[in-house]
Amino acid sequence: MMNEQYSTIILAAVIGVIGFFLKTTLKRIEDNLIDHVKNFNNLSDRVNLINLSMVKIDSSLMNIDKDLERANRRVSDINQIVMNNVDKVIEQGHEINNIKAQLKMLAKEMEER
Repeated sequence: MMNEQYSTIILAAVIGVIGFFLKTTLKRIEDNLIDHVKNFNNLSDRVNLINLSMVKIDSSLMNIDKDLERANRRVSDINQIVMNNVDKVIEQGHEINNIKAQLKMLAKEMEER
């Protein structure tokens, strides 16, 4: 009977020690999980901020692209105007040369008279 009491006391003590260590281990696991959840939430917030920044950058790049398209159209229009002016200047140069030639001919005719 004494042996039974001692074995029950020893068993209770062993169960108590195991329970204490098990409780401590489970508490550490719980604390670690809480820390991981906090870290994950922080990481999630940072990823969301990065996503917002990327959306803003994408919007800015789209606006820049539109501005570049408008600028390219304006440059093309200006280039066309310049080319038209060059053609007009060349035509006017030919007309001036023709007028010079006609004036020379008239001057010769006047000298001959």
